[in-house]
Amino acid sequence: MRTGTGTSCIDVVCTKPEYTAQSRVAVDLTRAPVIPSRSRWRTLLMQSGKTRARVVITGFSVIASVALVAGLMAVVRAPRDEWALWLLPAILVPLVVAPIASHVVLELAFELEVALARVAQQEAQLRAVVEFAPIGMARLSPHGAVRSANPRLHALLGTTEAQPLPAWTDVFVRPDDHAAFARALELAEPLDAVRWLWLDQNGSERTVQVSLVPTLSRADDGAVESPDRILLAEDVTAREAAASQLLRTQKLNLVGQLAGGLAHDFNNLLTVVRASVASLGGPDHSAELAAIDDAAVRGARLTRRLLAINRHDLLTLTPQSLAPLLHESVELMRRVLPARIRVDAPAEVPDVRLALDADAVQQVLLNLAINARDAIADAGVLRLEVREIVHQDARTVILALEDDGEGMSETVRARATEPFFTTKAPDAGTGLGLAMVFGIMQRHSGQLVLHSTPGAGTRAELWFPMLPDAHTPAPVAACHDPEQSRRARPAHLLLVEDERAVRLATERALQRLGYAVTSTPDMATALLHLASGTPVDLVVTDVMMPGGTGVELLQAVRSMGSSIPFLLVTGYATDNLDDVLAADGQTALLAKPWTLDRLAAQVQAMLPSDAAAAA
Repeated sequence: MRTGTGTSCIDVVCTKPEYTAQSRVAVDLTRAPVIPSRSRWRTLLMQSGKTRARVVITGFSVIASVALVAGLMAVVRAPRDEWALWLLPAILVPLVVAPIASHVVLELAFELEVALARVAQQEAQLRAVVEFAPIGMARLSPHGAVRSANPRLHALLGTTEAQPLPAWTDVFVRPDDHAAFARALELAEPLDAVRWLWLDQNGSERTVQVSLVPTLSRADDGAVESPDRILLAEDVTAREAAASQLLRTQKLNLVGQLAGGLAHDFNNLLTVVRASVASLGGPDHSAELAAIDDAAVRGARLTRRLLAINRHDLLTLTPQSLAPLLHESVELMRRVLPARIRVDAPAEVPDVRLALDADAVQQVLLNLAINARDAIADAGVLRLEVREIVHQDARTVILALEDDGEGMSETVRARATEPFFTTKAPDAGTGLGLAMVFGIMQRHSGQLVLHSTPGAGTRAELWFPMLPDAHTPAPVAACHDPEQSRRARPAHLLLVEDERAVRLATERALQRLGYAVTSTPDMATALLHLASGTPVDLVVTDVMMPGGTGVELLQAVRSMGSSIPFLLVTGYATDNLDDVLAADGQTALLAKPWTLDRLAAQVQAMLPSDAAAAA
């Protein structure tokens, strides 16, 4: 608050409904209504000033005294020689008494004027505070009738200042809340920060924090009575939503941390399983080994879905044909969706190859199918479509899913990909489905495009950039011949893995591929080996290790001036892995659980040209 002489003003924040943004305004307190004087002479005295007022009062007193004495002398017919004896006191007494009396009267009058001015200023300040307060205020009768209300309360209830406020029975969403409010009014009970649900004139629910303060006064007989109540109402809807979202985020982070810890250990176990299957001849050797390997693959997919909760899943984009992936996804949709929803898939899918992570894309399609299921009230159809377009001079494949459900409004569609935004019931959705789809498409360098009209269904389009050789058949992977690798001089690999079972399985797999392997359990032992001068062609290291992570080992080796290639192996993506891979061209990533072919391809790609040729 800022006050001063001359132009008195107060800085307030304007929150009236007609303002679209908060702005600072100055409330001129000099325009406060002035309490009128009871007589005109008092107003004239205030305007003339103290000195001039004393002169005027003294002169008026002398003239009145002389006139009065002269009138009395005329009435009694006093002799003229006695007029001096009568008129001299009539002049001297007012000259002495009038200044003293006027001084006392004027001081009292000016003090009263100053007090009234201060009261008027305080009233103006109070009106400004009430009018521009960020919370709703109202004076209520004991029965709840609104005697006065500020603009903020009108805005909260969706009315203008020219309109009457709605009845309290129409404001409260829950009847129990209205009954508690009515009881507090009747009994003059104070309420402190009680949160209730209110309904405005537009039909929107608001969480309002209400306080009720009874006012006390004394009647003529001295008894204390409570004539009115002061209502304070603050809209805390946004605050409640932010607090709820923060709580959900904290829960999500906690679940993500738990999932990350489970995924790390589970992927290590699956790595041992898949490496052991490979060492026994591979899944093609027998039906039993194939069943074990298939179970490991399913476990890896389940782990990735756990990691997707907190977006710590590793996406491995590999060129692959879209047709088999779409066929498998359609079969999965038909098993998941109820019989009342028919899935129409194209009979022929363009033979294009895209850089995809098959599990992530399948999760995207399943999320979109579940959203379509929830949008279709009764029986309906989910249609899939694949087409090629040229967008911004680039060839693009659009994979579209279209339902005939209830659709979305423009407002809902604009917020559909926001985390935690959902129009479903609290126990029917988390608001993470489309947000996850949006994130996965971004990591595929693609985009999610939504088209929707209320009552006419929704069309979700997944835009994937095509590879330059998208229509070229996928190359047939050459079989790795361990015996041929053993006939050449083997490359020397340094393996760093803290889990003993994983370390032994990985060591056997690398040796089976024809490489010389030195195994170490931690970062300190690996640095000692590198410092010994033994030639190392490639470091294969786990990322998550106690005593020093794989990224810390990489940084330590680079600080020594070495450019040895690094293959980081992990089943849990940390936040800085993408930055590490982008900053160091001699580093690659291998996701757990790996297959023998994938391990062989990654190691071969990371080895220096001479070591790779020898291997």
